[in-house]
Amino acid sequence: MRHVTKTLFQLVCISVFAASYAFADAKLKGTIKLSGQTDSERLKLAKISLVDAIQKATKKNNGKATEAELEEENGFLVFSVEVLGKDQRKRKVYVDAGTGEILKPVR
Repeated sequence: MRHVTKTLFQLVCISVFAASYAFADAKLKGTIKLSGQTDSERLKLAKISLVDAIQKATKKNNGKATEAELEEENGFLVFSVEVLGKDQRKRKVYVDAGTGEILKPVR
């Protein structure tokens, strides 16, 4: 019984590691490619406002925003919005600064 428990634990650890590695390897792809712009230049490039990004992220995830910022992610301009869901879980939602679309990781 002890051997079975140990083996199950090892399998769970491997599965969690593999899933986190797969997500970490996933990349977000937006519509506004960055190449060394200053913060003020980035603000001018964004086609939607921070308020719009927060509204889209909270509506999609049925929660409240706890943090939001305009940032570079994988070379693209995105809004990063942290949303606290009704289930009390925090989720990081990326919103394309060019289109307002919710971004999903792509391979």
